[in-house]
Amino acid sequence: MGDRFVGAAVGVGVNVNMGYRELQRIDQPATSLRTLIGQSYDVRAIAEEVAAHFLQKLASPERAVLRADVVRRSPHLGSRVTVCTPRGTVGGLAVDLDPSFSLVVADPRGARHVVQAGDLR
Repeated sequence: MGDRFVGAAVGVGVNVNMGYRELQRIDQPATSLRTLIGQSYDVRAIAEEVAAHFLQKLASPERAVLRADVVRRSPHLGSRVTVCTPRGTVGGLAVDLDPSFSLVVADPRGARHVVQAGDLR
């Protein structure tokens, strides 16, 4: 292993069949496909479709195009964030994604921190 990149674990949360009462117990605004569309879905089929689309985009030879798309769709960029990382907590303004898609956070002193893993709040 050493300095060689071996892989990544990517987590995506999609509320599929949660009802209104379940959504009210979440500590931030949330919705689900069921409440938006009015029908239940096969969770496995949704997960497989999301994974297939993600892998197709990731395999694209045009990483710059993919990065631009991810930056455009990143709701936290430009917002104040706190990220709990394996090395400690980083807080500041989410300013960019670096070429490897890692989050860049500018702390109050202006120092930039590249966050490769952590819990974003």
